[in-house]
Amino acid sequence: MPNSSDDAEVTLNAPEYQPASTAFETGQLGEMGTTGAARMFVRALPVLVVVASVLIVFSRRPDAFIHPQFWAEDGKYWFAAAYNHGGVAELFQPHTGYLQFLSRFTAMVSMLFPVSWAPGIFVAVAVAVQVAPAAFLVSERCSSLIASRTLRLFLASLYVAIPNSFEVDANLTNAQWHLALLALLVVVAKPPRTAPARVADVGIVALSGLTGPFCILLFPVACVFLALRRRPWTAVLVGAVGVTGLAQLVMLFTSPRGSPGALGASISGFFTIVGRQVFLGAIVGQSGLEHLSHGGDWSAISIAAGAAGIAFALAAGMQVRTEVQIVGLFGALVLAASLASPTSTNPIKDWVGLSLPGVGGRYWLIPMFAFLALAVGVIDQRWDPSRISEWRALHRRAWPRARSDGARLISPWVAATMAGAVLVVLATLAIGIPRDWRYPPFVNYHFARYAAVLVGPTVNTST
Repeated sequence: MPNSSDDAEVTLNAPEYQPASTAFETGQLGEMGTTGAARMFVRALPVLVVVASVLIVFSRRPDAFIHPQFWAEDGKYWFAAAYNHGGVAELFQPHTGYLQFLSRFTAMVSMLFPVSWAPGIFVAVAVAVQVAPAAFLVSERCSSLIASRTLRLFLASLYVAIPNSFEVDANLTNAQWHLALLALLVVVAKPPRTAPARVADVGIVALSGLTGPFCILLFPVACVFLALRRRPWTAVLVGAVGVTGLAQLVMLFTSPRGSPGALGASISGFFTIVGRQVFLGAIVGQSGLEHLSHGGDWSAISIAAGAAGIAFALAAGMQVRTEVQIVGLFGALVLAASLASPTSTNPIKDWVGLSLPGVGGRYWLIPMFAFLALAVGVIDQRWDPSRISEWRALHRRAWPRARSDGARLISPWVAATMAGAVLVVLATLAIGIPRDWRYPPFVNYHFARYAAVLVGPTVNTST
């Protein structure tokens, strides 16, 4: 066993390396990195990303903007409850066992406008929440997650263009999934520097905590992150997550949620679902899954994809920053909770139904993002030839040492294998994203006509 001085020598003599993207962020690329134009571009980047992301969402489902419609619970529960009952008390009524503050608050606000505007207001809020994580990703605060601004922009692009996501695209009912992802990014990001930013952080985490059960899963993840980073601001966010998580747990145990039915769980079913919906779904999309399903029995392919994807995620988790590891952990918990207690109206067993293309799309968004974040996180680590000698020296000693930035140093052979796997994933994405780009439009029920009847003088109140 080598002594500690040998290890220190390897670290001290290792050549320093700074990727170009990091140098750009710190203004060390000469004139270009220090000009006022460059600084203005960096500050305006989140706004530019918002605009580009909205255009991407529009291009994938233009009908959501041209003919906005209610989706699922949007009309049946949120709008109907606000229209028929209203009142602040309605905001804290649980649905399927937990609070849905964002949806109910949006419905309440929509009552201030003409009834015919309600679907458009719902879509506007849903799209705003959907693109918010992309804008936050490219901000300087997320450099603790992915150091390279270029790679953060790449990951944000993958997020807004992610395949296999029809169910969570531009609708208020499933905006909670995007909001949960934003809350996760807030927790792992650099602490804010201004009071308004701190208020915004707590507001985002609290809003997510009161909208869906994700805070119950985020709380232990945030506690782990607090133990690793020991940031005072993280403790504040942990408190906000804990308070809302307690409220959701109370609702979960005191309000009806419905019978989950038989899961039909099995080991092969687990690998099938994960392989199809998370790993293959993230790179080939729903259309790719449907194409594979037409080729006969593809269970073996699905199981192999599940096993390979899990192996990739575990190996990648050994190389990426702590913040990316936290994202991966949260994705795994969301996936586990979704499989343990899915809400499905499918007449067949839940796990069998969840393995079908296009089923349960909301459950896969955060796990798919975590998978892509791990892949981008691997690229973000310093794949520089000058570090090969350092890797070899450490490989001859003990199982991976931790670098100063929290990433793991591993064998160059493992590193090369991981690099190849990442390239395969990204190359396949170039096929899957275009194939799964345009989503089918919602049926246009011409809500404005019904709204005119609802509020017009022709309403028959005698019955």
